[in-house]
Amino acid sequence: MTEFQYCYWLMGVIELGSPTSLNERQLFLVKEHLDLVKDREYAFCNWLDGFLSSNEEDNLSPKKLEKIINKLNQEFRDVIDSSYDNSIFQELNAAHNFKKKNTRENHQRDLLC
Repeated sequence: MTEFQYCYWLMGVIELGSPTSLNERQLFLVKEHLDLVKDREYAFCNWLDGFLSSNEEDNLSPKKLEKIINKLNQEFRDVIDSSYDNSIFQELNAAHNFKKKNTRENHQRDLLC
């Protein structure tokens, strides 16, 4: 799995599930998929690996998950989306909506629109 593929996978987990924390099983899956990333050219996967390794709990608190989401949003804004042609960069930026906080209420409101 490439770093970009992992980031898309993780963003999908966050966008579709709108988790506020991660339980033991969810955290295991995040780590298991991260282990599939072999060639790491960008900083996010290495950062996440270290961040998760320093987590001494079996789950991930809301505060720690928010830190991961913010870092992932930054990765999309600064690295992934900007790697595409400029003609679609703004569209990708808008789709990821980096300024809006990922909350269950926002997700449910978006589904109603």
